[in-house]
Amino acid sequence: MEKQQLSLVNRIVYFALPQMRIPKGELYDLWISGEEAPSFIISAISYLLLCAGLYLFAHYAIDIPAHKEPIDLYFRYRYGVAITSALGAGFIYHLAKSKLWLAKLIYLICAGNIVFWQSQSMIWRADVPHFYVFIFSVLGVTCARLSPLVSGLVYALFLSISMPALLTRPQEFRFMISLGIVGFVLMETLRSRMITEVNAHLSHNEAIKSQREKIEAQIALYESINSFLPKVISTRFSNLVRQGHRTDEALEIILKPKPVQVACLYSDIRGFTQKVRHHLNIANEAIFPSQEMAMECVEEHQGVPRPVGDLVFAYFDHADPDLNLKLAIQTGLRIISGQKKLNSKAPPERQIVRYALVSFGDAIVGNGGGKYSSRDIYPIGNPANILSRLDALTKTPELQALITDEDLILTRAAGERIRELHPSFDLSEINLFNLGLSLRDFADETVIYIASRCDHNLELLETKIQSFKGNNKNGSPIESAIV
Repeated sequence: MEKQQLSLVNRIVYFALPQMRIPKGELYDLWISGEEAPSFIISAISYLLLCAGLYLFAHYAIDIPAHKEPIDLYFRYRYGVAITSALGAGFIYHLAKSKLWLAKLIYLICAGNIVFWQSQSMIWRADVPHFYVFIFSVLGVTCARLSPLVSGLVYALFLSISMPALLTRPQEFRFMISLGIVGFVLMETLRSRMITEVNAHLSHNEAIKSQREKIEAQIALYESINSFLPKVISTRFSNLVRQGHRTDEALEIILKPKPVQVACLYSDIRGFTQKVRHHLNIANEAIFPSQEMAMECVEEHQGVPRPVGDLVFAYFDHADPDLNLKLAIQTGLRIISGQKKLNSKAPPERQIVRYALVSFGDAIVGNGGGKYSSRDIYPIGNPANILSRLDALTKTPELQALITDEDLILTRAAGERIRELHPSFDLSEINLFNLGLSLRDFADETVIYIASRCDHNLELLETKIQSFKGNNKNGSPIESAIV
């Protein structure tokens, strides 16, 4: 019952003072600057200038033709009201946006001045109708854009300053009472629009707030998704969203499996299990820095890394297959160089040996994980499968005698293609058949290539990749074959 009574009291208060529903602060300031002040400027200035014009017109259209005496009195009366009203309009125009309360005070003085002198004219001439006082009172209060409660009080004030003049006509007083009540009801009805205006302001800002929250939620989701995506995939996702795709549409485009000519990179740490088994601290001191370095190399060269334990697997699936191969080879050489630099700063027991291998060929790239969760984008095909087999082969004594961890190992397809593109590229061929070795599940792959980490190879790849980026119409990042 108490809650219902409080609700009723609130409704009464909010009807009398609607602006109290607007909380103080940014929302209230927005109501004043965006709604109340502009509307008040229009209504107040229009009313005062209209009254000024009507009073000047009345002097020449009514006072002079009617030979009202003394004419000097009516001249001062008409021009005095017109001039004060015009000056008030000027002050209101300059003050309303910065000091609305002062502008309204000036307006009420001007509006009250009009009502007072209109009532005085009733004393001067018996034929002046009394209803002009009520008309000017209703219009003057309404244009002040006050709350219903304050409007009623100001209306009563205007009539009180006119009361001495109204009392000079006791025979018309009963009509004045009726007219005053009708004027009050009309004025309160007009000012009750303030309730609608406040409700509209609150609803509009609530809609803006809701829209802002939706946008913030969308941004949060967008950033959350990006945080779980490799840098290249995240960039593609961002580009699709900027192009107007919804978040779910952008994800669907990226995750949809598509045939692509890819280059794959495979780099793992040798002796990882034994190192961690006997010295767990080596993970923080050497293994994690090595993995971080390898990941940075992959993303710097716009590859998509898929780290698992001590292994960094990455693929390159841009629109130009040859560029994919060059990026993969350059990344592999950079990883080898980066690991050598890390080892130069570490004691022998903290040095890491990691090999890097590159493959090239046709694959299907897309989401190989769940439809609604645990999504995972990776390539399926020979370029992805052959590298684990080749990595196992590099551990054999026959091949260990011919390679070091400073050599980049290429499959036959990768080696032959880079040699076709750049005949001067420094490559060494190793025939697995002659060594008595074969790749499990890939018996026909009897040749591999070794690329040295020489300056000539690095400079050749860098020049060609930069040349491609310069000619790429879509700019950086390099255009993807997936999107």
